[in-house]
Amino acid sequence: MLFDDDLMESSKTVAISSWTEPYRGGAVKVLWQFLVDNLQPAGQAWRIGQMGERIPTTDPYAHYVSIVQSSGMGKSRAVDELAKTHFVIPINIRVAQSNGFPPSDPNVRFFLCNWSCEQHEIRNKCRAFLQALFEITADVLSGVKYRGKYPKAGENREYFTFDRRPDDTAEDIAAKFREHMSDGMTFGSQGVKRKYFFQAVLDKAEELLGLRRGVSHEIIAQKFVRLVQTIHGDAHDGSIHANEGPKVVIMFDEAHTMTTPMTDDSLGTSYTTFTELLQCLHVHRNLSLFTLFLSVTGRIGQLVSSRPGERSSPTIHPGNYSINRPFTTLGFDHLAIKLKFNGSDNLSDIVSDNHIAHYGRPMWGAMMNSQERNSSLTKKEIISFAAMKLICMQISCDPLDIEQKLACLSQRLPIGFKCPTYKALEQQLRQIEAHMRVCSKAGPGFESLVTASPSEPILSEAAYYLMEITNMDLASSFLKILGQFSLDQGDRGELIVLLMFTIARDKAVGPPAPFSPKTRWCFVADLLSQLFKCRQVVLEAKGQVVTSNSQDSCILDEDLQSTFRDSKVYFSHFIKIHESGCLGVNYLMKLLARGAGVLCANNFSGIDAVIPVLFEGTRLAVENVSAILLRITNNSMYGAESDSFLFEQMDPYDTGIFNEDHDMPIIRIVFALAADEPSLEIVHVSKSISGRKYTTYDIWTAGLSPTVFDVITASNVDVWAELLEATYDWKDVFTGASPEELALRKMLVPGLAQQANLLG
Repeated sequence: MLFDDDLMESSKTVAISSWTEPYRGGAVKVLWQFLVDNLQPAGQAWRIGQMGERIPTTDPYAHYVSIVQSSGMGKSRAVDELAKTHFVIPINIRVAQSNGFPPSDPNVRFFLCNWSCEQHEIRNKCRAFLQALFEITADVLSGVKYRGKYPKAGENREYFTFDRRPDDTAEDIAAKFREHMSDGMTFGSQGVKRKYFFQAVLDKAEELLGLRRGVSHEIIAQKFVRLVQTIHGDAHDGSIHANEGPKVVIMFDEAHTMTTPMTDDSLGTSYTTFTELLQCLHVHRNLSLFTLFLSVTGRIGQLVSSRPGERSSPTIHPGNYSINRPFTTLGFDHLAIKLKFNGSDNLSDIVSDNHIAHYGRPMWGAMMNSQERNSSLTKKEIISFAAMKLICMQISCDPLDIEQKLACLSQRLPIGFKCPTYKALEQQLRQIEAHMRVCSKAGPGFESLVTASPSEPILSEAAYYLMEITNMDLASSFLKILGQFSLDQGDRGELIVLLMFTIARDKAVGPPAPFSPKTRWCFVADLLSQLFKCRQVVLEAKGQVVTSNSQDSCILDEDLQSTFRDSKVYFSHFIKIHESGCLGVNYLMKLLARGAGVLCANNFSGIDAVIPVLFEGTRLAVENVSAILLRITNNSMYGAESDSFLFEQMDPYDTGIFNEDHDMPIIRIVFALAADEPSLEIVHVSKSISGRKYTTYDIWTAGLSPTVFDVITASNVDVWAELLEATYDWKDVFTGASPEELALRKMLVPGLAQQANLLG
């Protein structure tokens, strides 16, 4: 493994190379349609949708959108791809101390984000910058030579002209301007043409600031119209035309730099560069101009709120104007390697670094593809790089902080946040900004938010690697996380069981990459041996053939370890599904290919979780898929004595997991977590409720005890008990007060539970 500094240096080269990878996915088309839909003439009560329908509209405060998503999702690349066909002026205002690609335009950042300026100075700078930007861009496109004054010692001050031909279309001009602005770009620096371009813009802006009359919005509009006519012809007046989309797009990348609050002591007000720029754009909302603010943080969107007083200053409250929702729809799995699942692919293929890197965000796959052309970052080292991205710091053996632990556990368990309280919103935004959590959807002003750590195998492996090198205690870490974050703890103990299986899987698979050969899978018998204390009882369990008639059902001579002697499991993480109809063997095969187990939808009948099993050999074929089915309950009515009805409900045909042509033995396990007396029992049920014959090995477990589970020890059994107690979050209402007050509080909810004073 490389040292972190060497790893960072090699990753820079690969980042540049991956930028040239062919673009895939539909994000650009969706983004452009978003701009078209949200750029409508003022005062228009409705617009025509893509299907010809009428959609009510409200005038926007300004034509802008924050594009917010975690690192590596393709925000900058999507806009760069858009610039090949639509005119985009790219600006990157990343702070000087931060590494990243594409590189920063530091002189623009310093001009706009000079924190020593007072509010009126920032406002005037925003106006002057827009006028100068429109004017210089039009000059460049018209063939006017411009001279930069970029203050770099020893650098030649050269003239550059824009390569434009008389027959160039607006699309040609957009593509050429994109090439002009990206020419010579490296990891740490923009090309000289772009440097000189922005220096010319800033020279002009400084000149405008020196004028006694100041900068007028009327002149800004005139300069914009000239720019539009330079691109699209003299017939265009720069105004908005319904369903056409913007004629000019400005992109501010790393825009959170503009959100640092500043205070004007003379006025006693707070402001930011972003809010001042937005007020300027508000004046020009009738122009065919759209501004994009790209960021990994939601701070850029939180500075505009539809609910006055909800957030601290500085915040714009647009009154009767509308706010665009943030754009987050960049997609996933664009570079995924296609599999046929007909037996032609092999287990060794899907556990390779190359395969898992092509799932998820495009950054990983692009890096792996570019590695074929550049050997500076080996495939082995991409796990280390992913680990660095996940915890937002260099790798060490030091303990992780609580946010980093949440990031790691979220890549392995389907951990969701509760209803969007302000605390939960802030916690989720921090995970998006620093720890690779994905923003699925955000409301205007980030007043609502849906996030997830979706199935991304390379980050799951990175999380396992970090857990190993930092000696992370998963159970105690999870308990602390539940106490400090506004998380959905589950209502039946499902995350507890998935955590136990994760620990057992890690022990069965062995040390993670890059410490050992990466099989990443294990035999079913090894998984169960690591999970259960009485492993021989489990492995020697007799199965049974279950039929619709209990008299025809029979117990088999062959035990579990014999039937599943060549069966393998490959899961590095679990995901939660939300539709019960999609959990069939075809779906399980696809999940196995990405190393994912399943937490079922809340209303899924009979089964709470599924672990796909490759029954025999290493062929990836649907007909070779079996499953371990889990039923989980924290209901204290279930104890040490088994209940065969719960197993009967886990019928693989009745639940839709197997289709009528599929015939594979299965393993079913019930976890009665709240039982007072721990036990483990091999169960034989009486009948098949689907009427179909199938072979099953059934195990009943009761309690959370080290006498039942090998992943629980005498030293941490109390931690597991507290994790179980956390699933009864309704009890939180009846804590933290005197006995007299609690008695009255219980009277407010008669019938809630069987406890005294809760039944009226």
